[in-house]
Amino acid sequence: MAKMFIPTKEDWSAFEKRILKKIEEKIEQTGKSDVRIYTSKDLEKLLKISPNTIKRFREEGLSFIRISGGEYRYEAKDLLIFLNKHKYNHLAGLLDD
Repeated sequence: MAKMFIPTKEDWSAFEKRILKKIEEKIEQTGKSDVRIYTSKDLEKLLKISPNTIKRFREEGLSFIRISGGEYRYEAKDLLIFLNKHKYNHLAGLLDD
């Protein structure tokens, strides 16, 4: 006849600690993503632009994630692509002689 294992309170406590530790490790790994997300307020501060400019950027093709209630999120990579595509070289006219 096989032995029966009956867990004690200490066994359950140790099991719970191991599970919680694994969950915390997963959360930490998830938090270390390379993806950087900005809010509209972040963009206002970072780029020193108005909410209307951000709205115009969206209309001109800036990719965004729409959250309920008119909230938007922007990935850093999409922002860089948009800014590089729409940058203006104000010195270019000076070099044309």
